[in-house]
Amino acid sequence: MNTTTVVQTARLHLRPFSQDDLDDLTALMANPDFMRFATGVYSREQTAGFLERVGKRDSEGLPSQFAVRHIYSIQRIILVRRERERNPG
Repeated sequence: MNTTTVVQTARLHLRPFSQDDLDDLTALMANPDFMRFATGVYSREQTAGFLERVGKRDSEGLPSQFAVRHIYSIQRIILVRRERERNPG
């Protein structure tokens, strides 16, 4: 059974990981602060392996992990940048 669960609200988007997440996830998993409570930082190859394992669990219908996007934060950053462009200094 392969079911894809996506949850989206006005400010939050939860979705399954995909191979398109490799670059962003590699940067996160190579960051010692982000990984301080894990087993240590991951290389790009280790991160790719993580994505493969998560994808396999998803395809088998097992409990897995979600990619999280906090929409409000992204929108707020854009708004702050636009405000700075209108009112520099």
